[in-house]
Amino acid sequence: MTNLEVIHALDPHIFERARRLEAAIVMLRSGQTLRHVRRMLRDRFGLGAVQAWRIAEMANDLAGDVDG
Repeated sequence: MTNLEVIHALDPHIFERARRLEAAIVMLRSGQTLRHVRRMLRDRFGLGAVQAWRIAEMANDLAGDVDG
């Protein structure tokens, strides 16, 4: 069993969370504002406002030096 298979077995939703985080990072690095990223996360992934806010803030921390 590979490491990814083990991770998936422990938490099958981890890949979806990683996909949402990656999308938010890409949006921020492309110049989108945090507000726009939150709205896009809600629309694209069907998230609630709090969940979208958390992901956007985490992405902002991980995205490096971006304005927004």
